[in-house]
Amino acid sequence: MNSTQLRTYKQGAIAVDSHGKIIKVGPGDFIKEKFPHAKINDCGQNLIMPGFIDTHTHFPQMDMIGSYGKELLDWLETYTYPEEAQFNDQLKSRRVARRFFNELFQNGTTTAAIYSSPYALSTHELFSAAKSLGARAIIGKVHMNCRVPENFQVSCKVDIEETEQLITEWHNLEDRLHYAITPRFAPVCTEELLELLGQLRAKYPGVYVQTHFAENQKEIEWVAGLFPNDKSYLSIYERYNLLGDKTILGHGIYPTELEFELLKSTNSKISHCPTSNLFLGSGLFPLKKYIQNNITVGLATDIGAGTSFSLWQTMNEAYKIQKLQGNPISPAYLLYLATLGAAETLAMKDKIGSFEPGKYADFQVINWRNHRLIREKFDDRSPEENLFALITMGDDRLVDSTWINGKKVSL
Repeated sequence: MNSTQLRTYKQGAIAVDSHGKIIKVGPGDFIKEKFPHAKINDCGQNLIMPGFIDTHTHFPQMDMIGSYGKELLDWLETYTYPEEAQFNDQLKSRRVARRFFNELFQNGTTTAAIYSSPYALSTHELFSAAKSLGARAIIGKVHMNCRVPENFQVSCKVDIEETEQLITEWHNLEDRLHYAITPRFAPVCTEELLELLGQLRAKYPGVYVQTHFAENQKEIEWVAGLFPNDKSYLSIYERYNLLGDKTILGHGIYPTELEFELLKSTNSKISHCPTSNLFLGSGLFPLKKYIQNNITVGLATDIGAGTSFSLWQTMNEAYKIQKLQGNPISPAYLLYLATLGAAETLAMKDKIGSFEPGKYADFQVINWRNHRLIREKFDDRSPEENLFALITMGDDRLVDSTWINGKKVSL
């Protein structure tokens, strides 16, 4: 977990074409000489870094952050379901959607995989905000039709029709917006609904799937009781054609050996949500075992059980979780999990996550002077030491600007 290397340039520059893609990265003088007629945006002595990529977060839970913690299943009943019920309201959805993306941008996040509410209208508003504000996002309407409050329960026919309309309108729009089939998790979906979602995925093979998996021990026991004929939690999703290289599974704290094999054979991805796992007391994520099994992992904030939009703080907690298990992570590997590793988790490593030519120019400009403690110790140390200072102390104060497709987005 320490093999990833940093590549840095002092006085570096990025050349971006008219389509928002990277042409070249290198020393600033070299880039200016090679592109003498280019428009120049001078970021001074700030750091230019790849934009953060959040692989799992919940749009309607934004205002739940800081609610008094319970364990997962109680958290859903006490806070999540009542909060999400409020999003059957177009104006509220529109207002919160813009706030949500602005919060992502303020924290240097350029791409996010987002769970919307169970309502099609609020999901349309979320996509509309992403389009108008210039965000890159994977979004899905949440499916759940049993063991949840009645106001969430719609017929499978209506649910699938609404989802098809969303896919048709929004999936792969401008190579920036994508759709994800989004069952909340297996125990709140009937077998009929899971079957129809699998059929929908087969009909639209380019769409993503995102759901939750093995987050909490009581959850796992509940699932086992509801699906006694399945070999494991993960095998339920396999049975319904919901695993694959565009499947993003949130949490995965307690996988069995059988499930490790299934993850490998289907090339499904795992989203690690450290602040949420600690806040709800769910457990310590076994990152080392995932790496040993060659399973792709990306970091995520998991708003609103997650306690911060900042992937700096997410890296900070990820480091501590591994340290508790005797598996310290290097600063470079932590940054990888929030950038290129997260891009791999979202099947986008050829498009975003680092500064190779041909990728989209998604980046953040970091001004470490905005943080009093960091500015006292920056500059005269190695890049790795400076990066670790950002990880352990950084937050949204560091972000001077955020850029997607080579364009500055509003903060």
